[in-house]
Amino acid sequence: MTRQIDDTTAPQMDDATAPPGPLHQAAGIPLPPADRGPEHGLPGRDINDAELRSWLLDRSIHSLPFMDGNARIRSSPCFVPSRRMKALQKAASAACRAYDELCDIVARDPSHLTDFFSLTPVQKMLWYASGSLWHGIARADIFCTTDGSLAVAEINSDTPSGVDEAFLLGEFAARKFPGFLNPNSRLRESFLSVVRGAYRGLRSPSSVPAIALVYPTDIPEDQGMLMLYQEWLEEAGFRVLAGSPSNLGREDNGRATMFGTEIDVLFRHYKTDWWCERINVWKDAREIPDSSPLLGELANVLGPMVEGRLAVVNPFGAIVTQNKLSLAFFHENLDLFSPQSQETIRRYIPPTRRLSACEVKALEREKDDWVLKSDYGCEGAEVIVGRLTGEEAWSEALRLAEPAHWVVQRYFQAERQDSGLTENYGVYVAGGEPAGLYVRLAGRVTANTAAVVPALERPLLAGGRPRVSPVQCGASSCSENVRSLIRAYTPSDRWLPFRMGLILHSAADPGIPVPFEETPSVSAAMETGEMLADLIESAPAEIEKSMLIVADLDGVESVALGGHIASRADVVLQIENLAHARESVPLRSTLGALLHFAPLVARNTPGNGFERTAAIILDRRRLSPLNSSAEQFNNRHWAYMPSVRALEDLGITAILYVHPDGEATESDDLNEDFVQYAGSGIRISYVSHRIIGALSRGGIARLLEATERKPVRRETMFSYMLPRGDEGRIYLYNQETADK
Repeated sequence: MTRQIDDTTAPQMDDATAPPGPLHQAAGIPLPPADRGPEHGLPGRDINDAELRSWLLDRSIHSLPFMDGNARIRSSPCFVPSRRMKALQKAASAACRAYDELCDIVARDPSHLTDFFSLTPVQKMLWYASGSLWHGIARADIFCTTDGSLAVAEINSDTPSGVDEAFLLGEFAARKFPGFLNPNSRLRESFLSVVRGAYRGLRSPSSVPAIALVYPTDIPEDQGMLMLYQEWLEEAGFRVLAGSPSNLGREDNGRATMFGTEIDVLFRHYKTDWWCERINVWKDAREIPDSSPLLGELANVLGPMVEGRLAVVNPFGAIVTQNKLSLAFFHENLDLFSPQSQETIRRYIPPTRRLSACEVKALEREKDDWVLKSDYGCEGAEVIVGRLTGEEAWSEALRLAEPAHWVVQRYFQAERQDSGLTENYGVYVAGGEPAGLYVRLAGRVTANTAAVVPALERPLLAGGRPRVSPVQCGASSCSENVRSLIRAYTPSDRWLPFRMGLILHSAADPGIPVPFEETPSVSAAMETGEMLADLIESAPAEIEKSMLIVADLDGVESVALGGHIASRADVVLQIENLAHARESVPLRSTLGALLHFAPLVARNTPGNGFERTAAIILDRRRLSPLNSSAEQFNNRHWAYMPSVRALEDLGITAILYVHPDGEATESDDLNEDFVQYAGSGIRISYVSHRIIGALSRGGIARLLEATERKPVRRETMFSYMLPRGDEGRIYLYNQETADK
């Protein structure tokens, strides 16, 4: 559950976690600040974000350059001085060694699992099955504080993300600034070294290694990273499969399988706690609809793993290290650690305590000194910064938080750029060694809306202004099908931030058939698009600019509507998953329609400079239940609708929702969005092919007026995905187990 904070009087502060330890200085001199581009006398005037997006188009990797209308990926690099880079790497490595020692302590005295960490039975089972192994690839999130010290806010040792953005942006920037060093140049080999090491440690590995990328396939935010991993692994000789835990099985010979194919390595990008019992961290939270652990799926993994037939990266021992109570364990049990680790903890790990070990009244009095964090919260979720929170809201949070599942960390003041943003240095560590750097800029808590920038290291001997060279994409290009589709379905700059077109990357797979058939319903959708185009053409300019169309038909029909409205409206795809040979949502047919109508859309797109309305294209089948999850690739997804604030910034005052005849209710994932829109004064009109045909003679204004109605909030599975303003939503349940 997410608490709304009262920040009406709060200053614009930095990311937020805890106080610095003793000064961490290089050679007795405070760490030099990072350089931030042209305003610091460094080259940067010859690159721009549009150039970066164009360069990313020539890679086969899906990227999300925008989040709710805001640019996430920026082209201007963060130039990190060599001494600062070395200090960051030293801090990350030292913190990982301390975590390793923590695991040894818990292995020697497992009572800590219950008495300190309050782990559930299945969480304990994962710990024991892992043999206390926890590390493969991790990311230490480090801040430079205003007094020159470093603070390791936490380490993501479970499912670290951002590798694709760090690697690709580093590749882009390194070609632009050849006088600087790319800290991510070793990231690929470091990743492969960890995977190869896991494979070689098996009792009887296959002659051709097979690896399964296991992730929540209906949550595609990290799909770009998984695509990059697949590219690296295939180049290294691995056979790569991808699916969710439900697609795992086990052969009679004891080996684990993915879609019936035996695997040697399971690369786990499915959070450790998601395999286990789901528990609420707020006393007043609603009951979680699918609290049961994935016992069947775990049986398919843990048996082969314990027998040495399957390697899991990252190991399930991350159930302890990913738990933020580990940060409190460092400080509350400092005497259990070696002198070296004690020094690391004092120097780098911000003072942290279990909420259950604190006096609530003292925390209320010292509100501005503390940050409240849940045990397994991520991406800024379940983080409450005391000094950014009103007294009443802070007291309520302390009262309602389940004490066993929260920690408090002392607030620290991080360095801020001239723009007011704070740099979060995510140092990747692979096999205990520094492997790369992921830099994000944020104003408060680092969430999924933080800006990502390239990181370059400024070497000690670099001088002058490095030569700026044109960027050439030296990596493998995606297929022409994908490039042409992306170009065809790229709306104007006004609407580009809201395109979510992961489905287009499916066109790179020659094994996926893309049938297209013009059925009567498709013909009706084409006619609907033509009628709407005519209505828009005759509408007053103020209505056209202030209206947004949402086409929520079966995928082929929505795309057909988009193709025939493209002459008067930008086509904005919101189909954020892949077509697949074993798909649960029939996106292959949708992909076929996208290929069929791409030339028509491309011909009718006028380019930038036209403030047209837009049609968001959805596939109404996106939430279809699974029939047999073990055999199906779960490519369900939901609509990423613009926030109220984003629509207000665009001047949108009316939404025309196109639904199938006879189904005049918005889809479940749209209900909360529509209720918020209506509550903010945005009119919503519900129309179908038949209704448009009957009312089109009265013009668009009459159509909007005659079909307007207020949506009614209803309880759906998406009621557990709580709105979070600019930070998007929290995914609090597992669709697959909910279906069961």
